[in-house]
Amino acid sequence: MSASEPLIFLLSDGTGETSELVVKAALSQFSGTRVEIQRYKSLQTKEQVEAILEEAHRRGAAVAYTLVNRELKKVFQER
Repeated sequence: MSASEPLIFLLSDGTGETSELVVKAALSQFSGTRVEIQRYKSLQTKEQVEAILEEAHRRGAAVAYTLVNRELKKVFQER
């Protein structure tokens, strides 16, 4: 990844395929745009989500998520 290339973290308590497809569909509207996508799947604990969000913040990454687990979704609401 270059310094000018945006970074997107995808978080999921499943496979993460849905969020990746949605993000890629949105990005297709901007031809020639290069973006690094990092997918974090099968998340099970609040600690996992919190650690990834901290890393996203530190690296200036955007975050998209598809979480079914209410406790994991609550981490986003509390931030």
